[in-house]
Amino acid sequence: MPTMKDLFDALFGSIVGYASAYPLATFVLLGLGAVAVAVVARNVVGLAIVGCGAIAGFALAFLTGSRSELLLALWGALWLVSIGFLIFGGPQGSATSAND
Repeated sequence: MPTMKDLFDALFGSIVGYASAYPLATFVLLGLGAVAVAVVARNVVGLAIVGCGAIAGFALAFLTGSRSELLLALWGALWLVSIGFLIFGGPQGSATSAND
């Protein structure tokens, strides 16, 4: 029977192996995943912030290469911001109200 350590190594070993073999796919998933969460939040301000951050992250990845701690910190901050807008930022109403 496999131990917990064996299961952990099998699961995360394959994830780390895939991420190191295909760094571009990993960064696209990390960048566009945060944008997708911001779209689900239905908040224009959150989408603008996360979208601009994703573009900056892709530019940083292109300029510095795929092994940058700053890039991973940016992706982590984008995920936190997008989840924050999903939890706390409700959908914005329209500029004109039907009750006026």
